[in-house]
Amino acid sequence: MLIKWEGVMPAVATKFTKDDKLDLKMCELNIQAQMGAGVNAITLGGTLGEASTLTDDEKKTLTQ
Repeated sequence: MLIKWEGVMPAVATKFTKDDKLDLKMCELNIQAQMGAGVNAITLGGTLGEASTLTDDEKKTLTQ
């Protein structure tokens, strides 16, 4: 499969609740706003911050 990397692909912030759980409602709202703005793709899980601290289960939940 050939992937054509082009367009706008923002890295979206991972949202958390006050008790440090994934805030899936806010994550979805953020992603929907990005899609509504016409982005071509979304980068999940953070690349400079939370990527190294998310558990495998949290990463799986985000991508599902």
